[in-house]
Amino acid sequence: MMTRMSEQTFARRLYLGIIAATGVWCALILAAPLLAKTAPAFSDGCYRFFSQVCHQLDGRSFHFGGQKFAVCIRCASIYFSFLAAIILLPFAIHPAKVRAPSPIIIGAMFLPMAMDAGLHVLGIHSSSTISRMVTGTLGGIALACLLVPLFLETALHLKTNLKNKKVFYATKTG
Repeated sequence: MMTRMSEQTFARRLYLGIIAATGVWCALILAAPLLAKTAPAFSDGCYRFFSQVCHQLDGRSFHFGGQKFAVCIRCASIYFSFLAAIILLPFAIHPAKVRAPSPIIIGAMFLPMAMDAGLHVLGIHSSSTISRMVTGTLGGIALACLLVPLFLETALHLKTNLKNKKVFYATKTG
């Protein structure tokens, strides 16, 4: 007789999947400059892919080997801090018990990025590399604290509802 996956095992596997997917995303950001000379078609594909989510301005991007990252400094800071936060989160709390922080805390973490970008657009303040890195890092941590718990909670809720309704589960016959 097969036993169904426990809620904790399900949450752990889902959590590892989120880490893996985010790791691949971040690896592609680095692959663009790293493979620019050895695999230019792949590198160009990475740049085209990320151009859908980032302006990729050369002067606002980290560089490696003379090539810019596939995303700007703020985006890179968001993505890499998101990855770091989700890797470190289980050391603070078990993935099945993670809950999203209050909207006030999330808003407070996004406020510096909104102010930095907004004041720059208005010409009141000029964003710097440091301000983009710091505000992007806060935003990435905030996203990890918000999205990962919501995703895990939703997936666990769906799994429980599907299990209770016996939907999508096959039984062995004969």
